[in-house]
Amino acid sequence: MAIPFVSFAEKKPNSGSRWKVNFTRQRQSGKEKNKEISGWRFTAGNNLSPDKFGFLLFR
Repeated sequence: MAIPFVSFAEKKPNSGSRWKVNFTRQRQSGKEKNKEISGWRFTAGNNLSPDKFGFLLFR
């Protein structure tokens, strides 16, 4: 996935900048076998807790 930096309110990060981020995805249909839950950083059931997010380091 690519997201242009102009999409963010922040300026383009410099090398060494760190952003707190969390990547997650949840897809469900009517069948249990099609259920999918993905994540990058475990947040103990709450994906809206920035204190539990991981860091993205720019180089």
